[in-house]
Amino acid sequence: MRRPPPIDYRTTTQILKRTTTIFYSQLGAFLVLSFLLLLSRNTVEKYYNALIPDSSIESLLSRIHQHRRVGNPYDDFLSDDSHFRQFFKTPVPNNAILSRNSRLPDGFSSIIENLFNNTSMEEDEVNKSVGTCLDGPDTLIDLDFLVKGFKMSWHDLNLLKNLLFNLCYAYAFVLAFVVFFSWLLRVVLLQVAYHLLENRRSLVHSLRNGAMHGLQNILLFSLMKWLVMHVLALLIAFLSNRQKIQNIYMVLIVFLRAMFVPFVNLAPWVQDPEYANLEFIAIWFFIDLIVGYIFSVGSWVVMFEGTTGILEIMEGRVNILLKLRYPAQDIRILEAIICGSFGRWVLWWVFGGFYSLGFQCLMEVYFMVAWLVYYCSARDRLGRTVGKRQLITAILASVN
Repeated sequence: MRRPPPIDYRTTTQILKRTTTIFYSQLGAFLVLSFLLLLSRNTVEKYYNALIPDSSIESLLSRIHQHRRVGNPYDDFLSDDSHFRQFFKTPVPNNAILSRNSRLPDGFSSIIENLFNNTSMEEDEVNKSVGTCLDGPDTLIDLDFLVKGFKMSWHDLNLLKNLLFNLCYAYAFVLAFVVFFSWLLRVVLLQVAYHLLENRRSLVHSLRNGAMHGLQNILLFSLMKWLVMHVLALLIAFLSNRQKIQNIYMVLIVFLRAMFVPFVNLAPWVQDPEYANLEFIAIWFFIDLIVGYIFSVGSWVVMFEGTTGILEIMEGRVNILLKLRYPAQDIRILEAIICGSFGRWVLWWVFGGFYSLGFQCLMEVYFMVAWLVYYCSARDRLGRTVGKRQLITAILASVN
């Protein structure tokens, strides 16, 4: 293991040339990583295309929505009770003083008696309704004791249960992909570090070591980036296509599928790119360009400097980007064009879905290496050259 060569490039051409050299020298490993990324993204897109709740849930949601618009079910709580009217009509003497032996007014006594009687009757009705619900799936469940006038069948309850399960599963699916992407960044760092240190390690070692060391630090940063992109995707979807989102069912679909927009670069209400979605694709391209530039070197700041605070990460990112401003802008524009929504839309119509996705995954791994080379070059401009000690600290493993 020798001292790594200095990485102190100043122009975009020099950075991309050095990136190509590293990428070609570790071509087998990076092809495997690109293939793993392709499999994961292809799985995400299949789930994304199938992420449409059962159409029967639309009628149920419409019923619930219409029922809530009828009015407050508790408006007539007092007005329909004759005992309350009788009580308030009962005159009470001005000098009446209640004591232990005092007798309650007749109206109030009737209220107490009916309160207990009605309570026992309601419990009997609830028990009867629960018992009769077991007779068949189409039996209506009287939910009058929860929401006045609202009834559901067991089929409707199963739909709501499945909907809740799909929501939880979607968030778990997104979290799993964020963990995978963070792990992929770690493996890229290990492969580049081993190349610079001329320390021959197998890809299996990098795959295992990437999951064992430092993953929790980069994971928080990746989750923050996804959350920002998810909120922006929702905002753009609701503002740019309000006419397509006409009911609560479409709101649910957009909300679920917007979680995957940062991964698939497709409009959240359709399957596959279409000409009708050029407005969303154009807006999302610029949003992705700006947000990607803001978070571009944040991952490498976390892994090299070991910081986990948001303010420290942002401060380190700003210092890096200011030192080599124009190469960072050029790299980000190239990455957004090739790997972003616009590139996906063009490649889709030329090569088809699977091959366009495979090419984008390959180039995404390439730009991971490019940003790492850029980060090392910018650190050199700050007087903090990435040498042997910094690489060993970054990979958080014993390098012999």
